[in-house]
Amino acid sequence: MDDSVRLRLAGFPRERTWLLPALLAVQETEGWLSSEALTAVAEHVRVSPSEACAIATDYSTFRRVKPGSHLVRVCAGLSCRLAGAADHLRALEDRLGIARGHTTPDGRLTLEEAECLSMCSLAPVLEVDGASHGRVTSAAVERLPMWFRTRRPWQGDVEASELPQIRALGRTAQERLAYLRSHAEARIRQRPEFRFLVQGGSCGEALGAGEMLKALRLLAAMRGLDAEVLDGACHGMCSAGIVVEVQRGGWPRLTFTHLTKDTVPDLLSALVGSAPPLTRFTGVAWNDEGWRGLPPASRHPFFAGQRRLIMERCGHLHPDSLDDALVGGGYSALANVLDRQTPEDVLEEVKASGRAGAAEWEVCRNASDAPRYFVVNGEEGAPGLFADRHLMEGDPHRVLEGLLIAAYAAGTNRGIIHINGAARLPLERMARACAKARAVGLIGDRILGSAFSFHVEIRRGVRGFVRGEERALLPSIEGQRASPRTRPLRPHESGLWGKPTVVSNVETLAAVPPLIAAGCGGHARERQSATRLFGVSGPVNCPGIVEVPSGVTLRELVFDVAAGLRDRRSLKGVRVAGSSGVVLGPDSLDVSLGSLDAFSAGVGGVIPIPEGDSAVEIEGALRATV
Repeated sequence: MDDSVRLRLAGFPRERTWLLPALLAVQETEGWLSSEALTAVAEHVRVSPSEACAIATDYSTFRRVKPGSHLVRVCAGLSCRLAGAADHLRALEDRLGIARGHTTPDGRLTLEEAECLSMCSLAPVLEVDGASHGRVTSAAVERLPMWFRTRRPWQGDVEASELPQIRALGRTAQERLAYLRSHAEARIRQRPEFRFLVQGGSCGEALGAGEMLKALRLLAAMRGLDAEVLDGACHGMCSAGIVVEVQRGGWPRLTFTHLTKDTVPDLLSALVGSAPPLTRFTGVAWNDEGWRGLPPASRHPFFAGQRRLIMERCGHLHPDSLDDALVGGGYSALANVLDRQTPEDVLEEVKASGRAGAAEWEVCRNASDAPRYFVVNGEEGAPGLFADRHLMEGDPHRVLEGLLIAAYAAGTNRGIIHINGAARLPLERMARACAKARAVGLIGDRILGSAFSFHVEIRRGVRGFVRGEERALLPSIEGQRASPRTRPLRPHESGLWGKPTVVSNVETLAAVPPLIAAGCGGHARERQSATRLFGVSGPVNCPGIVEVPSGVTLRELVFDVAAGLRDRRSLKGVRVAGSSGVVLGPDSLDVSLGSLDAFSAGVGGVIPIPEGDSAVEIEGALRATV
């Protein structure tokens, strides 16, 4: 064991609760968990090596056999199987002369069938040396070595002390937030003339957004353009990559889709020229009339049927920018709550909206024991579920604001954001959002000068416990085995370390700020028009994340928003991804989503199944990945 392992371990507190994150960090350093490394981790967090070994064996993430120099994993999720991933896996087995789960004789490459990689909108997906690649073709599989690389280290640790510390002035929470916002507006006025946001979420990265980022920066600099080019996030239309949003004072926001590096020179020429039409490019303008030949987003088939409240800022702001979030209305609902509402008022608002969560928050608040914990479940590991990842990547401050409001209502003072161990970008962006919020007093003691204090910890989780099962999630945070507890458990009464604990998912929390903001403004109609997020994936023409009212039908979702099945195939059924996990037949297409029992809380994925695909194979794929 080299010094790099000891260095990684030194960053973890010597407590059992950090066992799983420490094992993950060491595995990324060595590529696997050697006996020496496993012993070192056990000693560091003060558990016996045998117990650490038993717990590591419980989780499919951990590797006890040394892999090859390069690790190739083929996604086995349902969406990827329907898109041809199984064919890619067989082709690689034939080409390499090894079966899945084995390493080539020269030790150069290990081939694995992965659990769902949560990038269902880009099916089929391959992961090579830790980097995902989407919409992979047979030709790309033949050129596999072009994707070999050195594994990228995680950057999830951000200290608030590294950021400018600002003490907001004002007598009330709203006055202090206004102080922060005014400084943000002043900094924004100093920005360059042009701003380019490259779709850089997980889906964008998997389609090559990094190369687009480099090309835009280089060519903008060569032209002497006063511009900043930033790594942005996905609008939800994952199938349209590469996507670039252009922002300039006096213009509507412009979103260009299906770009390549080769189209960058022409795009820049059109943008800085004498206002020629932009009809040669595909995209939308985010206004009511359209702009220079681009149609308004309200007339685009993908966006026309949507109503964006939770995702209204995704793709439009730089996820790492607290200034963008503040100027975009971030933390306004929190400030209003701290000044004007009691926790009971917030609970009543959420109950009246029909959103899940308020009942558990209330039980936790009324519990006599302390401390109380609030856990954000960002695991989202089941096939077809990827909306939470998009929210954390695209608008981490909205998720954080929702957590703060919910924690205020639930009477908790400590939060743990548990993020899927394979989701690098959500973890990094949530960590930076927390650090920046902490630096200006939006997290910590006496938030915005109020009596409310709340401390947040980012916890990198380990895939392998029962998906979405909080009875197994909580033991994993404690550093225990993955199995769900056998005794009945009400975590809001007795959860983490036997203390009252609320567990909520990311979408539930991200929905809270717009809900509360509408309530504070007295807009009852807004409160009644609740929306839901769905990840639509599989063999559809326009997969992605959509936000629609509950009155939308399954037919509208699949055939209007997602543009129907590829190759004009007929629909056999729809697999509902989430807690219900059922297949709906064509007779359910014209029933509103809100009326279908299958679309209850906890359901967030829709995977259309075409005629001709085997139901037996589909169920086999699901059993293999859940």
